[in-house]
Amino acid sequence: MALFQDLIDDGYERFLHVVAAGRNKPKEAVHEIAQGRVWSGRDAHKMGLVDDLGGLGDAIAHAAQRASLGSDWSVKGVPEEKSLFELIKELLGSSNRPVAQTDAVSILVRELADDLQTLRRLNDPAGVYALMPETIRIK
Repeated sequence: MALFQDLIDDGYERFLHVVAAGRNKPKEAVHEIAQGRVWSGRDAHKMGLVDDLGGLGDAIAHAAQRASLGSDWSVKGVPEEKSLFELIKELLGSSNRPVAQTDAVSILVRELADDLQTLRRLNDPAGVYALMPETIRIK
């Protein structure tokens, strides 16, 4: 428990430092506002924690403006990453023949793909995670 608390405290200190620097506010003032709470966009705007309210399109347009791109820019979608199952099929050489999905290898590949998806969600910059010691699979 002490280790988890140390990790949380360290993450919170870094959060305070980054927000204080980005908002040009003293760290103590940010702590007074934050204290582990989550604010709505409107409330955060009123407190000076965010500059503007909007969605993803607004954020992209703002970034283009800050980058001095003018009006001649576009957004290009990046293809989604292939699943582990798709990558293994490519490595083994795909064919148009239907593949039985109940054989042991296919089941294992699907389970590995699920585990890989879980690992991809572990993207906390501080590396702070809490996972159950067992994986529950409902079939």
